[in-house]
Amino acid sequence: MAILIKMTKLFFVLGLLSITAAVSSAGVIFSTNGTATPGFFPSNGALSTSSAFHAFQFTVGAGDGGVLDELVVAGQSSTGFTETFDILSDDSGSIGSLLDTIPVTVTGDGVSRLYSASPGTSLTLVAGTTYWIEAASPSGSDSFFWLEADPIATATEVSSSSAGTFPDQSSEAFALLDAPAVSSVPEPGTWLLSLSCFLSLALRQAHRSRRTGKRAGESYGASAPQRSV
Repeated sequence: MAILIKMTKLFFVLGLLSITAAVSSAGVIFSTNGTATPGFFPSNGALSTSSAFHAFQFTVGAGDGGVLDELVVAGQSSTGFTETFDILSDDSGSIGSLLDTIPVTVTGDGVSRLYSASPGTSLTLVAGTTYWIEAASPSGSDSFFWLEADPIATATEVSSSSAGTFPDQSSEAFALLDAPAVSSVPEPGTWLLSLSCFLSLALRQAHRSRRTGKRAGESYGASAPQRSV
């Protein structure tokens, strides 16, 4: 009986976890490789300095719009500082107005890696709409090497270091993600664990009812008056 009680408690806990953990992962609004972790070449890219910035045009796919929750970029730096990324509108193929600014804290160890940061405001990126993402010019002697996407993704680039707009350039690696959402339809495994939760409650209730009935019967037998014949 003790084993049954322990198993019932275990199923109960698992059932509760299945109910409260029905949350999906973050969705991809746009990514140079279609995933939340964009691939990159560790040795190729564009260097942003106090005199150079780089911006790339991108279009949100049909059905992929959402509220921007996280920016993921590939890069490296020899100094630790905060690199600024801007999301801008598109103005007939040119950079338009500033929509949001995302500060990304980079590590000054010269190691190629993915960095992530969240925007300060709530920006909705609309499906089918074209935007720009820009690695702004850092101040002083700081520099950020924005690494090229792997596999290579082409885009229109605006670069102050080359003074112009250039179509069909190799884009640097980045991903724009929306916030994780609560799943409205639980997966089969979630249903199974939820069912185990309710079954465990039923088993415990039945066990308590049997014990209560047994005790009541014993008490009645002990206290019932003896009739004389």
